[in-house]
Amino acid sequence: TSWFPTLTRDSTDWQFTSRDATVNIFEDPANQVSAGRVVRQLGSFMEIFSRGGDVCITEWDVESGEIETFVFRFDNALKAYQLVSIENVSGDTVELERSPTGELNRLRQTVEQRTVVVKHTRDGRIASLSLDGGEAGTPLIFYEYDSAGRLVAAINRRRLAHRYEYD
Repeated sequence: TSWFPTLTRDSTDWQFTSRDATVNIFEDPANQVSAGRVVRQLGSFMEIFSRGGDVCITEWDVESGEIETFVFRFDNALKAYQLVSIENVSGDTVELERSPTGELNRLRQTVEQRTVVVKHTRDGRIASLSLDGGEAGTPLIFYEYDSAGRLVAAINRRRLAHRYEYD
């Protein structure tokens, strides 16, 4: 499972799965999004639209007042929409850089000009996160997995660990 929002398209609808795994369907049988129009889902405080070839989902959190836009780009090689950035109304953006296979390699905060480098295990799990530049290469956090591939520890740079056990 992914903790990133995802976007898929079938013949008539867009399906957006949010960070909390809520699935939202945007009915679009007339391809309004591709034609440059906005499709709204008023009950969930969301809308979908295209911008410069990308497909964007804007989500309003009525309790916190936060507004975020998730920007997806179609990857022809993977035949899937990939999340490429998350924006807020102030212009703060986190850009996601991926490998040709879709694996997340970097997260870049555009305002702070900070980049987090994502290292992976041989089987594609996240092994560590570190800052690019300065103390580059020194992990901010690294992860350990058991033989079944389950997360068993998240260890910070001071070697303090959060450990996980499974039944």
